[in-house]
Formats: sequence, C-alpha cells, structure tokens
Amino acid sequence: MKVRLNLVILLFLLISGFVKSEETLVIGNVRNKADKSPIQSVNIYFKDSNIGTVSDEDGFYVIKHTGQESTLVFSCMGYKTREFKIKPGETTGLYVEMREDMNLLQELFVMPGKNPALDLMERVRKAKYKNDVYNAPFSFYIENQQVILLSGEKSKHRTLRYFDSHLQDLDSAREARISFPLYLSDEQLIKTGNATPKTIQKTSKASPEKFDLMFEQLTGGLAGDLNFYHNTVILFGKHFISPLANASGAYYRFFLIDSINAGTGKQYYLRYRSRNNKNLAFNGELWIDSATCAMTKIVAELPRSANLNYIENLKLSGDYQQDDNGFWVPENTTVSLNMTYQLLADSANLSPEIYIEKRELVSIHEGLTDTDADFAGSSYTKEELEIKLAEMNDLPLMKTAGWIADGVLTGYVQAGKIDIGKLYQLARLSDIEGFRFSIPLRTNEHLWKNIEVGGYWGFGLRDKKHKYAVFASCRLPFRKKTVISGGYTDDLRRTNYDYYDFLLRENPLLSGDEDISNTLFSLRSSDRINPRKEWHFSLTHDWNNDIESKLIFRQHQYFGNDALPFIKDDVTFSTMTHHSAALITRFSFDEKSFEDHLTRIYIRGNRPVIYFHTEAGKVNFNQSEYPYGKIGATINHRYRFDIGEWDYSIYAGATIGKLPYNLLYIPQGSKSFYFNRYGYNLINYMEFALDKYVSMHHEWMFNGILLNHIPLIRLLNLRELVSFKFLYGGTADIHKEILDFRDKTGTLKYPYMEVGIGLTNILRIFSVQSVWRLSDTNNPDVRNWSILAGVRFNF
Repeated sequence: MKVRLNLVILLFLLISGFVKSEETLVIGNVRNKADKSPIQSVNIYFKDSNIGTVSDEDGFYVIKHTGQESTLVFSCMGYKTREFKIKPGETTGLYVEMREDMNLLQELFVMPGKNPALDLMERVRKAKYKNDVYNAPFSFYIENQQVILLSGEKSKHRTLRYFDSHLQDLDSAREARISFPLYLSDEQLIKTGNATPKTIQKTSKASPEKFDLMFEQLTGGLAGDLNFYHNTVILFGKHFISPLANASGAYYRFFLIDSINAGTGKQYYLRYRSRNNKNLAFNGELWIDSATCAMTKIVAELPRSANLNYIENLKLSGDYQQDDNGFWVPENTTVSLNMTYQLLADSANLSPEIYIEKRELVSIHEGLTDTDADFAGSSYTKEELEIKLAEMNDLPLMKTAGWIADGVLTGYVQAGKIDIGKLYQLARLSDIEGFRFSIPLRTNEHLWKNIEVGGYWGFGLRDKKHKYAVFASCRLPFRKKTVISGGYTDDLRRTNYDYYDFLLRENPLLSGDEDISNTLFSLRSSDRINPRKEWHFSLTHDWNNDIESKLIFRQHQYFGNDALPFIKDDVTFSTMTHHSAALITRFSFDEKSFEDHLTRIYIRGNRPVIYFHTEAGKVNFNQSEYPYGKIGATINHRYRFDIGEWDYSIYAGATIGKLPYNLLYIPQGSKSFYFNRYGYNLINYMEFALDKYVSMHHEWMFNGILLNHIPLIRLLNLRELVSFKFLYGGTADIHKEILDFRDKTGTLKYPYMEVGIGLTNILRIFSVQSVWRLSDTNNPDVRNWSILAGVRFNF
C-alpha cells in the first residue's frame, strides 16, 4: 500500500505544474494506528469550510481546495479526530494513522456508566440458542463453493508473465493485475439440525491435476464451523472467538451506532473491535433484529497483526434471511483470504498471491440453486474457471509442477506408466553397507488399472552385496475396495523396525526404517541394521467409509549381528525364524482420504483414529518352537479448543507366551537433539523391552495465551508449548529363557515420564523445548535433561 501511495504522490507532483498556484491539493492514505489496516469512510475536510471528501475502501483519499483554510481534519466514528496544518496553494502527500477512541461512542449513546451495546449483546447471547436455526429439526440443503486463484501484478511476477504469455487471463480488462485459477470445488450437502453434514455430490478440478490432494487439504480447513452463534468460528483448525461467544466481553468492545428501519422491522447496527489485536478475534459490524435479538447480518475481519501464520486479509460475512417460520437462516456466508508463501517466488523475492474464496449457500427448501454468476464469491462464472483450468493443465510448467507434487504428496514420481519410488529408498548410509543406492519402481494405473507390480534393487558400496524386494497387488472386483497383495524382501532393516507402527505408515513420506532422510540428510551413518528375509501376504477390505480391516501373514528370517545379537548362555546363534498372522482394524470418523492407485493416503481430520490389533504366531529358535499371542490398541487425536490444540496418542498392548526380546514392544528412543513427537526423547536406543505396556504422548500448543500480552515479545507471534510423555509396563522373566537381553536393554521398574516446556512458531516453523526426564535418573548412561528443537508448520 505504501508503494502505491508513493507512486500516486509522485504522479501528482509531476502534474502539479499544471495546477493553479492557488489550489491546495492533498492526497494520501488513512490507516488504523494499531494494525495498519485501511480505514474506510473517514470524513476529511478543511476546517471552517464546506470542502470535504471520504476515504475509499483502501483508505485512499484526494481533496482539492482553492481557499486559504490551512487545517485539514480527519474524523471517523470510533476514532479520535486528528487535525493537520497544510500550506495553502501546494500539493501535499499526507499519510495518517488514527487511533481508536473507545470512549467516544459511549459518550454519544450512553448515560454515564452505562453502555447500551453491552445490554443489547447480553440479550443477544441469552437468545442465541433459540435463534440458531441449526437447533431446529429442519433439513438444510447446503452448497459449498470454493475457488483458489493465483493473482498479482503482471509486471512484478515472472510466473504470472509466463501464464499471461500462454493464456488469456480471466479479466482482460484489468491489464496490470491478472488472475489464473488453480482449484475449484462445488459440493452439495444435506444436514439435519446440528448433525454432521452428509455429502450428496462433489466435483473438483485443479491445475496441475496432481495438486488436487494438496488443495483438498488446504480448503478442507475452510470446512470448519462457520456458525457465529457458537462460541468460536473454526477455520484451518483454529478457533476464532465469535462476537456472540459467552465470554465475548473479555475479547471485544461493542459500540451501538444506530437503529435502522428495515423491511422486516427495526434493527440495531453495532460495531465491535478486538481488545487485543494478537488474539484470534475480529473487527467488524453486526446487525441485530430488535424483536428477536437474532443476527440479520455480520461482517468480520481479522486484524492483520493477529497471531496467525500464512493467512492475511481474512474476511467473513453472513447474510441472514427470515423464513416463513420466523427463523433467520444464514442464506449466504462468504470467506475470503490471501495466503502468503515463497514457493513461486521471483528473483526479486516477490510472490504471486494465492487468493481463496468460499461461499456457503443454505436453504431449508430442497432444490437449492445458486443464481449468482460469480462462483464462490469470485468475479468469474464456474464455466469460465473450468475452461481456464483445462487450458492450464496443458502447459509444460503445470505438468512439471504436477510431477513434483506427486513426489511430495505420495512419495512417488511418475515416469509414463512406471512410478519411481518410494523416494526415501533411493539411498542411505550405514556402517555395514557404506553408501547404498537403490532403484525403486512400481507400475501405475496407466499400465494396469487394478494391478500393481513393483520392487527395488539396491547395492552397498562397502559390503558389495545386492539387496532387493518384489511385490504385487490386485484389486478384486467387489463393490467395496478389496485388495490382495504379497511380496518378498531380502535386505537389511533397522533392528527395532516396527511392522505395525500404523500411525507412522499413514505418512507416505516416512518409512520407519533407515533411509535417505535419517541417514544422508541427517549427516549420520546407521549402525543399527541387521539382515533379514521376509515373505508377506495380505488381504485388505473396506467395510464402509470409516472402517477397514487388513489380514496379514508374515514369515521372517532374522540374522543376528553386533547390532542385534542372538546370545543365550554365552552361545551365539546366527538365525531366528518368525511366523505370524495379524488382523488390524482401523476406525475413523468422517475422515477424508485420497486413492493413489491401490494405496490410500489419509487426510488428517479433527476426530480420533483408532486401531485394534490382534496377532498370533510362533518363533523357531535353537531347535525349539515358541507360540505366542498379542493384542493391542492405538488412538490418535488432535483436539482443537478455544485457546490452542491438544495432540495426543495412546498405545496399549500385551503379549501372551514367550518371545525373544527383539519381538517385544520396544519404545522408540533417541539421542538426537530433534524433538520426536511420537517417540521418547530421553530414552536410549532399545533401552526397554516390554510384554505389556501403556504408552502416552501428549502435546499442548497454545495460541499465545500469555505471550500475546507481553510488550515487544507479542510482536514475535510466539506460542506456548508443553509436552508430557508417559510409559508404564512390565516384562516377565520367561522371555529371557529364549535369548539373553542386550547389555543395555532392560525392563521398566517404575513408570517412565518426561515433560517439556518451550516455545513454538519461532520464525513460523521452529520450536524449542526444554525436556526433563523424571524417572530412573540415576542411570549414568541416560540424559536427564536436554534442549530439543523441532520443525512444524501450523496456521
């Protein structure tokens, strides 16, 4: 905005020679002193004259005068009036910041000590349950329209100039600023009362097409709770305090501006302001029906300085229409925002804007249709957007971007009818193999729609040995997704590799094994791998959209080495054979997912994910056979609340029968200085082996509940972070009858706990915690305290 202001001032200065010498010309911009946001409708006039103007929606103004008055006045309801001395007969540029006057409106409308806006809002809060139409037993027909645009000034962005040279932009009338669509979706839903909406139909298109999953995750953040009658409005997993919240008085100042005679009767017009611009609370306007105390319209804008990442210019609005039953229905709700990023930055470090708009249309009458030509509140029709998306998908740049997106989102990159990946298998570094490179490949849907064949070949430069794996999967012709698969592996794996770490395997970029990321990229060589040969066969079936099961048969042959010794009574053994059958069932709740050929990628939501696991098998070792059974459960949930979020996972399990120590539950430890959210940061590698256990990981992140109120510190947008980890379990002595435990592997005598406290959102992505180990602190080989860092991306 300041750049634009300077250009406008320069333009007027250049033409000032053509202005009569006695004419006074003032141009400039008016902004809020607190958050630098533009102020619209500021009255600007020369004192003791009838010459005046008002600022536009961007805060800009121009005023001319031929008189000798020299005092320019800036006045706006809710702000302190300011006066400036101007030299008559000259052209002047004037940037003005106005400070909110919290007492002015009270003095205008209130008897001493009394604010009618507060009394009115108290009545609105008392009536909000009755006025919330979603509490009525109606069926609501909803249409959600969403669009993502790439826009900006063509002269500043190389990326936009590329598109402009190949395509005609959406709005050719605006030559300086151009827009190109990246994504659109149109979803029809039905809901009854406050129940979860059910999707009837949904269409979506993206450019590049492979970005569909990424944009689905991004716009999924807009599928939150947009009901202002609730205490919070939920967007991108963040809770924004509603002006109608029960505790709104602690977050907002309210001002009664006027009463209006509308077609439905008398309405009150109010303005509200956030008490602290760092809080997730809005500035805006509110209209209230005098008879029912129901909302008829609301406009909300988040202060630019709020403690929120990557989002700017967040604006919401809601228009309510009274139906035949007397309820005010949120007929049209819109959300718009800009996202900041550097992915497509130009050499001048300027990025095109990602602009997101959403429109939610609601009706209690079936057959809802959108008669507006502007899709999702944008300036374009749905047909215009679809045509432009199809054209963009044919551009070489977008095809390249889709190829990169495939690797980022799925771990594979497409090469015709073959995919390369998983990418983390390309290379690794270990003490046994030295530098090891691999060629991982699989077929994709362009070769066979329902069949997938793949594997990898690897070679270590130090041990000079070949490693390989092959697998095949086939989707069976059933109505519900059913996939049968099998494979063989001859390779080295991490000694404590967990074949049933379900939550880890939901991330397509993590292996749970030694790979390129935790060896080469971490500048370390692994000494914790051992050879093994594996057969596996599995059958996966979807019972419904929320429940799926997997039956797995495995045969493993483990080979002992220094990292995983097989020793009993000072006698060393070379191999161990393990046969198992496991049934795993996964439960989710209205979770979204994406099908990557025969592989499913989950989009994490706000509801719990639960796994149940049963396993039976036998171990053949030293000419003896040891049958066993296992049972376990896992729950993972990210619960978001008004002032932050709570991320937790709980594991519990038990073993029946005898097992060698390497097949017991071994909690993941670490000696690094990187904070592991789902492991134990101060437990050593293979420190414990348990046959029954309860494991918990908790993390609380707050939205600056304390730091937002500390001068200077509040400018950094830091957030408080607290973690707590707990482990309790035991190990029967019968397991030592098979194998001697490693020297540094023992049992847990007391509950293990570690607690951390720190800061997150450092430079938007980093976190630092001070972590203490609270139990078994007398062990000289463990760390009792450490400073740990991490990387996380949060809005």
